[in-house]
Amino acid sequence: MAKAILNDVTNLQFINFNTSDPKNYLEHCKNSYILWKSEWEKTFQELKTNKTLYSDDFLHREIGGLFLGTKPIGFILYQFEDITKKTTTDLHYFSNYESRLIHWHQQKNDLVMIATYFTTDPDWRKKNTNYSVSELLISFMNLRLIFSDANRMIGYFRNNRKTNEIFYRHGGEFIAHQNAYNVSVDFAEIYKDRAQLSEWKDHATLASKMWSQFFLKQKGEKYEFTRSLKPQIDERIGIQFSESRLVQ
Repeated sequence: MAKAILNDVTNLQFINFNTSDPKNYLEHCKNSYILWKSEWEKTFQELKTNKTLYSDDFLHREIGGLFLGTKPIGFILYQFEDITKKTTTDLHYFSNYESRLIHWHQQKNDLVMIATYFTTDPDWRKKNTNYSVSELLISFMNLRLIFSDANRMIGYFRNNRKTNEIFYRHGGEFIAHQNAYNVSVDFAEIYKDRAQLSEWKDHATLASKMWSQFFLKQKGEKYEFTRSLKPQIDERIGIQFSESRLVQ
C-alpha cells in the first residue's frame, strides 16, 4: 500500500495583518473570513450550541497565520485590551468567563493579548502534514506577544482537541477548568517573560524562520527593525532570529 503524501508545511508563508485594514492582504483577509465562518459554524453545530457568528467577531483584530498563496491554511485572531476597563470585560469574548475569573484577571491591572478562534483548514490537520500547523500557530502567537506592549496572553483551549497541551508546551500556565460552548476547556495564560517557542525544536526553528521571512519583507513599510533580539530573549527562546517590532 502506497504511503500517503503529506502536505508540505514548509511551502506555506506566515502572514500577519489587521482584519479591518488588511492593505496588501485583502484577498487573504476575504478568504480567511470565509474559512473562519465555515469552520466555526460547523464547530458550533457539532457542539450543539446556539452561538451565532457575526463579522464583529472577526473584524478589528489581527490575524497571525499560514497561507498558501492567498488561501488560508491556519490562523489565530488576536486583540489587545486593557483588562481594567469595563468595556473590555463586557466584550462578548468574556461571556464564557465566570465572574470570579474576570475579577481575578482584573486584579492584574495590565494590557492583555486575547487569542481567539483557532482556525485550521481540515485538509491541513496534523495527520495530513509533515509539521503541525497548530504547533506553529501557537509559536507565532508567542512571538507576537513578545513584540507587543501586552504583559500576557489569555485564552481558553479545548481539551478534546489537545490545544491546551500545545499551549502548555509554549510556556502556558493553567488558570481554571470548566465548560464553554458545551465542551471542556482550560482557561490559561502566558506571561511575556515566560513565552517560548515550541518545545519541539524542529517546529521552533521553522516558526522562527517563517516569522523572520515575513517581517523582513515589510521593511520600509509599516514595520520597524533592529539588528537582533535582546540577548535574554534569544537565550530564553533558544534560537537566534532578527527582531521585528510591530509599530501600530
